[in-house]
Formats: sequence, C-alpha cells, structure tokens
Amino acid sequence: MTTITELMDKVLSLPKNELRPGTPTEERVLEMKILFPLAPQLANVRRGCLPKNGSVEVHVRVNPTSFNNKYHEINIFRHNGKDVVTINGAILHASTVEEIHQYVSELCSENAH
Repeated sequence: MTTITELMDKVLSLPKNELRPGTPTEERVLEMKILFPLAPQLANVRRGCLPKNGSVEVHVRVNPTSFNNKYHEINIFRHNGKDVVTINGAILHASTVEEIHQYVSELCSENAH
C-alpha cells in the first residue's frame, strides 16, 4: 500500500516548471504515472498537480455522468508538514492511495445512477 505521505513526497519532487494547467496529459508523463493509482481510468475522472503557495496540490475531479451536474473534488496537499485530504472542502480520512481509489470508484458508481 502506498501512503499519502509517499505520494506527496513523489509529487513534491516533480519539477514545478513542468506543472502547468492546461498542458496536455501526453506531455505530463511523470505526473500522470504518480497520480494514476488514485482513481479508475474513466472519462469522467480528471487528475493533476497544481503549484500553489510554493507547494503543490493534487486534484482529482469526478465529473457527473448523470443529470444531477454534481461533481466531486478531492484535494491532497501538505500543510505545515502534515498531509491533508479533502473532498469538496471537508476532511476525508484516508491514509493510503488505495483508500482514495476506492472512494473515487464509489463516487463514480453513485454518479452512474
């Protein structure tokens, strides 16, 4: 199992100048390799890293697949040396990448109904 701390250590080691919003996924090979395990490979799931306040945040967005237009945003970031995971702004108690993957999978199945 990969801990959130291990994930963030890898993310924070990425060259910041390569983390640019709007860059095609094909050009973000290292970033996508690190983030791949966070969520299932589905068209309605987006993931990426964004430089923010001298650090880097990981974003996983689950877009709606039904008429409800509700999306979910999972953010992972390091604040004062502690790794934090939030879903739509609320703390999500997940300590491993696998737990987040499972959670995103459940969100995707909810959106399908």
